[in-house]
Amino acid sequence: MPWLRRCLTLLFLAGVIAGASFPASAQQQTSREFPETGKVVEGEFLAFYLSVPDPLLVYGLPITNEFIDPTANMKMQYFQKARFELHEDAPAGQRVQLSPLGSLVFQRAQVHPVDMATNTPACRAFTSAAGRFYVCYAFLAFFDANGGLAQFGYPISDFSREGDLYVQYFERARFEWHPEMSPDQWVRLADIGRMQFDQSGRNPGLLKVDQAEFKGSSEMIKMQSHAFVGKAVVKAGDTQTLYVVVQDQQYQPVNDALVTARISQPSGEDRTIILPPSDVNGVSQVQFNVGQQAADQMAQIQVEVTSGSFDITTAAWYRFWW
Repeated sequence: MPWLRRCLTLLFLAGVIAGASFPASAQQQTSREFPETGKVVEGEFLAFYLSVPDPLLVYGLPITNEFIDPTANMKMQYFQKARFELHEDAPAGQRVQLSPLGSLVFQRAQVHPVDMATNTPACRAFTSAAGRFYVCYAFLAFFDANGGLAQFGYPISDFSREGDLYVQYFERARFEWHPEMSPDQWVRLADIGRMQFDQSGRNPGLLKVDQAEFKGSSEMIKMQSHAFVGKAVVKAGDTQTLYVVVQDQQYQPVNDALVTARISQPSGEDRTIILPPSDVNGVSQVQFNVGQQAADQMAQIQVEVTSGSFDITTAAWYRFWW
């Protein structure tokens, strides 16, 4: 019967269409475990995290699970470089928002402006309630390539020096200048999520791994290290201190890591220093004489850290000023 044949055909097509839609729904990711830190990102926070081309670059790894902030009475989650907030009363697509961590950390920052020519096409002025500030050169290129105002907010400082780093603060980020790295890594985003977490006085237990909730391993599966010097600028014959911090994926100190530093002097000579193994706090340090070098030259330090089967490198630098 024609009508029965038509009904069966429609039912068959409906079944094919429905069957085709099931895998897409099943493949939609609603939760992800991050073994590097032992944390989980899920639901709307995960969708927001994955909405950018390179979430590790702009947000970093999660350092807490989601939690309810008792003061703001809203769900939050910290990442290395950001904090997500869930605004349940906001319209769809705007419920997850980035906290202004750059502004919060900047309140405690001690920055010193650096003279820089801004009357050039390589600079762009931004005006907001915080004032009028310029973003220039590599910082501007990084800003434009990774989300601009929507991602980082307005600049709230000019290009400045903070300790031994050259930085610029934005509402939701801090850009850092690392000339010791390769050109594609000259600009980095600070781990401003971790910085503000520490400044906020929150319960440090939020950083720990709850093995009842996390299915990953508690053993070290990733080692990370950071090197920095006591003085960003030195004079010839001065004494310099090199600090190396070694941590695992959960930011816990790694003890007894072997540390070697190779210093490339402005004169072209290389110098190798074997540091003491990292202590119970994951720190290794050494003092050394910088020697006689020409003024306004930079010394590069390449640091190699080894622990068991892990072998990583990091870097630092300092400049001879006079």
